[in-house]
Amino acid sequence: MMIRWKRVVQIGMLGCGLVFCLSLAGRASAVSAVKPCVSSYVTHVTDMMTLPEGTLITAKQQELIWTVTIWDKQQKASAVAQETLAHAEGEAQALSSENVDVEPASVSQPVISGFVVGDTGASSDTVAYANEVWNVQILAHIRTRLEQSGWSVVVSGESVARRFGYGGSLMGMTDFSKKTIYLDDRKAKVASALCHEVGHAIDAIGCYPSDSPTFLNLMSQETVYAVDGDTRGNSDHKECFANIVQYILQYGDTYASYSPQLYAFVHKYIDC
Repeated sequence: MMIRWKRVVQIGMLGCGLVFCLSLAGRASAVSAVKPCVSSYVTHVTDMMTLPEGTLITAKQQELIWTVTIWDKQQKASAVAQETLAHAEGEAQALSSENVDVEPASVSQPVISGFVVGDTGASSDTVAYANEVWNVQILAHIRTRLEQSGWSVVVSGESVARRFGYGGSLMGMTDFSKKTIYLDDRKAKVASALCHEVGHAIDAIGCYPSDSPTFLNLMSQETVYAVDGDTRGNSDHKECFANIVQYILQYGDTYASYSPQLYAFVHKYIDC
């Protein structure tokens, strides 16, 4: 005997607001009346899913079984997601309750390493390399003279050009009033910049031999080979002196043959 019924079952669970419109036809021996609640609804479908093998069910009943199966999987997935979220929130709360002082990555601190120091914001890598150049390429007796004379070397935390109010780009600058050499925070330019600025410091310590008539006369006779393309050394006597010091510290007398008298003059202030 077949029984037909139509009933609208509205399911409200976990705020899902799922509405199932059921129009089912089934065997009286297979199903009981569907109650308007989720537990009875699932129990009803479960009963149909466990019918003896070979029992005939309608397409609507089969669709109902699939719907509840999907719904059940969604509920399980939702439960797992909620459990994971609760665990994550618990971990975050536990971490925030610990008294751990974490320094913000954006806050730069002064870098101090060896004789060469760094301003706030200067790269520690550049400072470390500048110290390496200071200890390797600057001759020991020159280092001693500068240190004992109260000189210092600083890797600038801001652009050297901006620091001194210049436009463009500067690799280094010597502040004679403060006896301080400032280097731009560019590791690739540190070696040449430091050796060049040390040349200005040697000039200052030697009471500016670059201003002497002898040096100026030699400049009129010889041209200094511009190893790094800096041709200012052939027009500015102070830059000429500093360039020769730089080339001697970096390359020895490799380029001395281009201007032997100028090199010999500068050597007296490097070697003493």
